[in-house]
Amino acid sequence: MTDKPEYKPQKGFKFIKDVEVGELVTTESGLRGIVIEHTDTTTVVYCTEVDKHTEDKKFYYGRHRWSGHTEVKLI
Repeated sequence: MTDKPEYKPQKGFKFIKDVEVGELVTTESGLRGIVIEHTDTTTVVYCTEVDKHTEDKKFYYGRHRWSGHTEVKLI
């Protein structure tokens, strides 16, 4: 496909693939984490804080793989 659309993050956010390793980031949903590693399509993040009031809160802590197009803010 030669005429693919060009995606841009919303105002005030960056794609996580454009964030340096070691940076602290937060998502719109309230997850906070540290960028650990980038691959071609994903970014490994270590989640340190969860702003959710659910019983599954423990699931969100620790190491996760997020899409490179996840929108985040730098802290």
